[in-house]
Amino acid sequence: MWFRDKYCLAPTDPRYLAATDELIETEWWAYQYQAGKVQEEYVDEGFDADTYAAEIEQEAVERERAAAAVTNDWEDVDLG
Repeated sequence: MWFRDKYCLAPTDPRYLAATDELIETEWWAYQYQAGKVQEEYVDEGFDADTYAAEIEQEAVERERAAAAVTNDWEDVDLG
């Protein structure tokens, strides 16, 4: 509701419908920082951006392979 209210978007607005959870969360935190509502910051010393990026990349490759496998399976089906 915050995201729609902030940008005056209808529930059927394409910008709202296309917004991901990550985009909405990023916008919310940016608004909180800008408004000075965040008093403390937490830094995760154990977070490794390179490792996290590699995991995301690997998941994307696996999704692409799975999608390609499904597409290839359908190409072999005789529909008539």
